[in-house]
Amino acid sequence: MKTNLYTHFQTWNTDSVGIFDYQKAFVVQTNLNTDLDDNYYCKPQYNNSIDKYDSHSMISKAESFLFRARKNRNNNYEIMNILKKNMKKTKENISKLDNKLWFVIKPENEGVFENNNKLYNLHENDIIKFGRKKYEIIKLNIPSNQSMILENDSLDSINKKYGPIFDISLNPNQFCNKIIKPKNFNMQDVIIENKCISDEKKYNIDPEKNKKSIMSNSISDDKSSSSSEGYNPEKDCRICFISNSTKDNPKLKLCNCHTYIHYNCLKMFLKNRIILSENPNGNVISYTSDKFNCEVCEEPFPLKFRIKYKDNEIKEYCLIDGLDLPDDTNYLILESLTYVKEKKNLKNIFVIKLTDDEVTFGRHEKNDMVDSDITISRYHARIKFNPESGEVNIISKGKYGVLVLIKNSIKMNNDEKVYLQVGKSFVTLEQSEINNGEKGNDEIKKIKEDDDS
Repeated sequence: MKTNLYTHFQTWNTDSVGIFDYQKAFVVQTNLNTDLDDNYYCKPQYNNSIDKYDSHSMISKAESFLFRARKNRNNNYEIMNILKKNMKKTKENISKLDNKLWFVIKPENEGVFENNNKLYNLHENDIIKFGRKKYEIIKLNIPSNQSMILENDSLDSINKKYGPIFDISLNPNQFCNKIIKPKNFNMQDVIIENKCISDEKKYNIDPEKNKKSIMSNSISDDKSSSSSEGYNPEKDCRICFISNSTKDNPKLKLCNCHTYIHYNCLKMFLKNRIILSENPNGNVISYTSDKFNCEVCEEPFPLKFRIKYKDNEIKEYCLIDGLDLPDDTNYLILESLTYVKEKKNLKNIFVIKLTDDEVTFGRHEKNDMVDSDITISRYHARIKFNPESGEVNIISKGKYGVLVLIKNSIKMNNDEKVYLQVGKSFVTLEQSEINNGEKGNDEIKKIKEDDDS
């Protein structure tokens, strides 16, 4: 018997900024079926329909490539997402994820998601999409569940094996590899002086006079501190005017500017922009910053990054202190990734203690986690933790849904529907075995009716 794959596409005919309204009726509908071993689904140019190709040469004629469906040795189809690994966490790479394949979390009380047998458990480094806003699980700590091994090749096990897609290691030109620590150098003195520099109007401090005061606190030669000729942008930190650096306080170039900035100086600079809050239940700590970016070039700063030094030592750094909870605590950390046009540098970070109580997410201020983006519903989703199994699930309630990025592939099973989203298209897939290798028009019509109901 042959295995056939049936796909039903619903595509918005307008710009949807990477979201799909599941309650919208005015969409372009496309039905495709195949029994070929390898298939490429693409969006043609100048229209919103979807075409299926069986060769690489045809893909170049399409506007965009959506996904690939290929049979494995067991004659089951695998739905493959083409995704690069070790990408830099830049605005451009984050935006490109909109046109990749996402798994749709089944909304509550939504009849269109019938016969959906695919469930999903969250893992570290998963990327979740609420409306148009993307979040990454940068930390998932469940001590009681560390030894659990997923035996089957389900979507969540594949995503766990794949690991992170973003590389947070700095290039050699982004940090000063030459560590210089002068005698009698006390970074605490510099931090105290920095507070005066950052608030020079309040304390009526002369920056040039203050700079000389800092220089006098360290005994070093021209190679280890600012020269008497003044600030040197090729060597000195642009906040404290000192060129010294250590592994605990390296000099960095995290934006498009050509000047250095000390790690501790940058943390102190960003700390004044961060609003810290806690929900009434005490199980969610929120860090919100309206400008987590360079004031000069406006390039967003990475929250976490790694540095590999010449002696092969690798150190990890975080620009916000206090995110990690005790090791024996069940918790996860969500970091916002999307820089939308009107709020391009808004940063939300949620530290969530996983307990028996569900945690709510949405636009309304009564939620445990609040994101004011217009594509997020008032009560968009709930995060639920099962202490016995150690599983963390998301329950979708929002109009624009909750999605999880598919990092590799999904294995189809017979008589099972899988719901995906790619770009502006909502996709329903179903695999089945039939004797004649063809499915009648009545059966294809029934799939469409089930999806529209």
